[in-house]
Amino acid sequence: VHVHGSSPVHVHLTSDMLAHTHARCGASDSEAAIVLLHGFLGDRRDVEPLRQKLGALADCISLDLPGHGDSAWMPTIDAGTSAVDAALATLEALCPPPARLLLVGYSMGGRVALQLAARLPPPRLAGLVILSGSPGLDDGALREARLSRDVALAARLRAMTPPHFDEWLRREWYRAALWGGRLQEHPSFERMLLRRTDGAQPRDRAASLERESVGRQPSCWPWLEAPPAPVLYVAGEEDEAYCKVATRLAEHSGVAEPVERRLVRVAVLPAAGHALLLEASAPVAEICHAFASQVLPPPLVPASPPPAEGVRIQARGPEGVDALSARLLPFRLPLTAPLPLARGHPLTERAGVLLLVEGNVSLPCPLR
Repeated sequence: VHVHGSSPVHVHLTSDMLAHTHARCGASDSEAAIVLLHGFLGDRRDVEPLRQKLGALADCISLDLPGHGDSAWMPTIDAGTSAVDAALATLEALCPPPARLLLVGYSMGGRVALQLAARLPPPRLAGLVILSGSPGLDDGALREARLSRDVALAARLRAMTPPHFDEWLRREWYRAALWGGRLQEHPSFERMLLRRTDGAQPRDRAASLERESVGRQPSCWPWLEAPPAPVLYVAGEEDEAYCKVATRLAEHSGVAEPVERRLVRVAVLPAAGHALLLEASAPVAEICHAFASQVLPPPLVPASPPPAEGVRIQARGPEGVDALSARLLPFRLPLTAPLPLARGHPLTERAGVLLLVEGNVSLPCPLR
């Protein structure tokens, strides 16, 4: 595996930790790493533009949270393991102390990142970026009501077939008020929707929704009042619920202090709803890059920013395929007739796993 102008990008699909992409920043032993966490229904492909933008500053580790992406197929990840516990175990293995971590999470991933930050020893935390994530609910009655709604929705998801899941996403989920009114008109909406449905099992998403419900999340508002490291909170101006979170944080962030000296900084992006990684991809990447440049130590070895084409998988000769991501897709195919075996019952189906690589072909002739 080769990357033009930088160190290797490794895609890990192992059974002892969450599926992840680990992009090195030129140094064999980095002093810091940036951790990227996607939102509910997504996977690590959603944060790929962020990884490419931040990859020159430090190692970047993007995870598939439990029940999502390739982690949904990992047999050793217990169904009851929380995303926080699974992510913490994976990060301890990939980037052990004393390396410092900058946690960046979107929506559900923002909630996971916030809870991780609260559990890390202060010397391990370099900073935290929350993109439209909830710090939790202070009121017990509100938590119970939210958990009841999430449990009810999880029950609906478990009953959905893949075609019904696709229809529900279009007609219900992505028409909620928090997305604003123009999300489905975005030129990249269909591609994002495909990432939500290709190989997805609604029951896996249901388990994640129930397990990671805001109703189960402890309130992290007290932690945000005096965080041990800088925090950046970003919301879209058309996302009313999370704009209220941004306003509350801004009111307690020490507005008399210069921005660079505030422990909690807030940004509200225009013309965007909850889908910040889609509708405001470039501004989010710029804001995160500026914040990371301030809170992280410089890389041990200067590295050029990774190019847009990402990973190169070498083919015969000088040609290659510029791959942006890879994932596993299990499949089962029934046989037209039972196949007798020397021992045991006849074989009635074939099972396997496809390795899907997404990228751009850079060949002088069509790829065969």
